[in-house]
Amino acid sequence: MQSPSKNRFPGQLIFNVVAVAFSFGILYFSIFKTSLDTMAKNNNDNKLRIEPIEFVMNKKNGEQEKCTYSLPEVKTLPNSPIYKVKELRDFMWILLSHEPLDKAKITLLVADKKMNESLNLCKEKNYNLILDTSEEAINKLKYAEEITSNINKESTDSKKLKEEINKAGLAYKEALIKMNTDKKIDQNKYNEIVTDLDKWNEENKER
Repeated sequence: MQSPSKNRFPGQLIFNVVAVAFSFGILYFSIFKTSLDTMAKNNNDNKLRIEPIEFVMNKKNGEQEKCTYSLPEVKTLPNSPIYKVKELRDFMWILLSHEPLDKAKITLLVADKKMNESLNLCKEKNYNLILDTSEEAINKLKYAEEITSNINKESTDSKKLKEEINKAGLAYKEALIKMNTDKKIDQNKYNEIVTDLDKWNEENKER
């Protein structure tokens, strides 16, 4: 006959493992939430955006306006071994943003970060990842616009964010042109991405 202590051991071990996992889960949740709050504040205060892209915007009256859209600084690129951790953080930032306006702002910031990553990959001559990262940036930009379209369009904050998304699309086009300077990236895929972005920019302008 086995002793009662031996019978209880497997159950106690499982309980301890679950308790430790739960504790780590709470810890990581707190870390992600704290980093989100800090990042959101810095984003609202325009402390993150330091990489300017200049472009020309065609206004509805036919006039042209010179504009500048600033991308946020990036330190970890897709070719880094710890990039997956950064992607998890970005995913959690969007997931933890419950208010639609906040979620759209964070999604736009993540999109902008990815576009700047693409530009930095060009500096490193990492042609394999440039277009994949650019495509991810554009998809995130589209998602930010999709969220914004479901927010009260008459609110000042919603209108301001919509304008930022419009400018981002045009800035992304200018960024893509810069990436293709030496023509060493896949031209077929590049043309597909540019065509898709041009189409989206035109449709987004009319919304």
